Amino acid sequence: MSYRKSLQAVYYVQDLCLPRLAPLRLLANRGLGAGIPVLRMLYISVKRSLIDYAAPVLMQFNATQLRPLELVQNETMRIILGCARTALNEVLRAELHLPRALVNGNTKIVHKKSHLMPVPIEIPNRKVSKRG
Repeated sequence: MSYRKSLQAVYYVQDLCLPRLAPLRLLANRGLGAGIPVLRMLYISVKRSLIDYAAPVLMQFNATQLRPLELVQNETMRIILGCARTALNEVLRAELHLPRALVNGNTKIVHKKSHLMPVPIEIPNRKVSKRG
């Protein structure tokens, strides 16, 4: 992935995320016993990490261009909660305590940049005694 502004980057991340829906669907089967917290953690560790890793490239796109990644997240939330397609995305995000994919990526970048900024260090003045 390069830093050129091309929608290929968005579709590349989407293509990486889509195959990871199958294990989530399998575990979300209510007969296997994986609960909502386990499925949420699996989503964050397996799929959301891909979006976060690509955030430096993805932050140059607007919300309309990042729509494919939002669709992946929406489908994942429906799988985890077992909801129908008619459920509102805002309600699903609130239930799982997940921000939008775009917001999460941009805040992570801002947070990381703030840690890289130089911090002025104050060194207390020491008195140097003359020997001699």
